[in-house]
Amino acid sequence: MVFLELQEDDVRSSGSSSPELTGSVETSISSHFGGVNYPSLFSSRPATYRASQPSVYKMQSIFLVNKVVAYLSRVLEAAFTALEDLNKQAFLTELGNRLYKGLLNHWQKFTFNPSGGLRLKRDITEYGEFVRSFNAPSVDEKFELLGILANVFIVAPESLSSLFEGTPSIRKDAQRFIQLRDDYKSAKLASRLNSL
Repeated sequence: MVFLELQEDDVRSSGSSSPELTGSVETSISSHFGGVNYPSLFSSRPATYRASQPSVYKMQSIFLVNKVVAYLSRVLEAAFTALEDLNKQAFLTELGNRLYKGLLNHWQKFTFNPSGGLRLKRDITEYGEFVRSFNAPSVDEKFELLGILANVFIVAPESLSSLFEGTPSIRKDAQRFIQLRDDYKSAKLASRLNSL
């Protein structure tokens, strides 16, 4: 199971950095995710984002997004019932951070063609709409940056260097994602990574 610590800026944005608060949030998150098998929650075939027939990966992708959102909606219901104020906000921030990390790790298993990149961008938009209900600005920002990051699969190879001029904070992730392009070797993108 993936376990993440609350990031300092997320704790500060929740208004508290109390070890008791962090501990109770971690316990609560772990109890909700303890029985979740991440590979099965984020299960989709490696061809999901590069299938030759767009309708196939569109349906697989929509199913996965709906599955994850349905599960997390049940978690949210429990959180809204059981938690209040700072505990609820810290829980939602941690939940959003875990979703972000889980999705990033999941997408690292795929290769993407431009159509798959568009599908990924749409998935990210759907996840972003869902996490906005968390009212956690740091999580919203991460999902906005993911939407920008997905552009590495859509743009022409010669446009990659200009893609992240306004967002240097995601260059490291962008470099990893560029390696997931299905034309990474044929377009000799390794040499372009140095210019990012």
